[in-house]
Amino acid sequence: MYLSWRDATALAPVPTLYPLPDRLIAAWLVADIKEVTASSTRTSGVSGWPLALLVIVVCSGVWLLVNPQNSLTGLFRAKITDLDTRVVTGPYPSADDFAVLRSNGVETDVSLLDADLPYEAMLLEQERVNAAKVGIAFVNFPMESIFGTHAGTDYDRQAHLAAEFIVRSRGRVYLHCYLGMHRVRTVAALLTKEGTPSAPYLLRSGVRSADARLLDEAQADYDAGRYLLDRKALAGIKSPTIPARLLAAWTSYRLDQIALARAQFAAIVKTDSSQPGAFEGLGYCALRSGELETAAALFMESTRLAPKDAAGYAGLGFARSRQGRTTDAKAALHQALALDPGDTEARTALARLR
Repeated sequence: MYLSWRDATALAPVPTLYPLPDRLIAAWLVADIKEVTASSTRTSGVSGWPLALLVIVVCSGVWLLVNPQNSLTGLFRAKITDLDTRVVTGPYPSADDFAVLRSNGVETDVSLLDADLPYEAMLLEQERVNAAKVGIAFVNFPMESIFGTHAGTDYDRQAHLAAEFIVRSRGRVYLHCYLGMHRVRTVAALLTKEGTPSAPYLLRSGVRSADARLLDEAQADYDAGRYLLDRKALAGIKSPTIPARLLAAWTSYRLDQIALARAQFAAIVKTDSSQPGAFEGLGYCALRSGELETAAALFMESTRLAPKDAAGYAGLGFARSRQGRTTDAKAALHQALALDPGDTEARTALARLR
């Protein structure tokens, strides 16, 4: 499936010529150099090698741009990372990368390349083909940029559209630009504000790391209410990411180990104060301890960090309700349900206030 958020004419069909076999490129360069040299010699009577050298440089530059997996560009490309939530980020994916991504559960490819740049137009066409081959949906939000420099007037709007699409989408997403360094970071920052934080780990040889598999196992046990098994899986993770640490803290909370949970959430905040889930956890710990105003303040900080995350508003509603501030409680619970109509706890709490 291919979707474009620009006018239908923006991504004109480009002949699928990429990647060109090296022998064809070499033959083309040699023929072109010979022609330029011969022409220059005929017209000027002097050697055409300086011009031929210029042709080599230009042609080599074009080849590097349309073959981003080359060793030179590779020095500047970001690595493909798997955000243990559900967003994978990185550079322009090769056909082999698509196979790796699909084997790791990626369902949608979100490309930030812009067809107004000729070399990116070629790459977009090949990307669409490669995504279709492995059954990954392809979506394009064109953010015009040349090696980190904004080159278009629609950059910010496309970044917001990309972030909104990812938040609404289901399943794992691969988000990338050309190098995976500039445009990707802009959208990733917006995702964090939308309540989709990131905690990357490397994909290696198409196989998820042992830590990542253990985290998946722990999450499944947690969702099923098997908290002791969840904790056992988490204990096997050698390098805990933020999501792993958050899950460990919530596990402690569910096991009624409130003091331990509070210490774990606080440690996460100390490491990264932009994690709304950690503030939510601290808020619920405060609620359990009867510290209602502290809980409300923590939930408000969570909503500030992730204004589209319903959990923070629900917690704030619970805190205000226990404080007897019915109007404030209703407002917070209504906001929570507007963001997540399926939140049965918030709906029940709101019904009790009527």
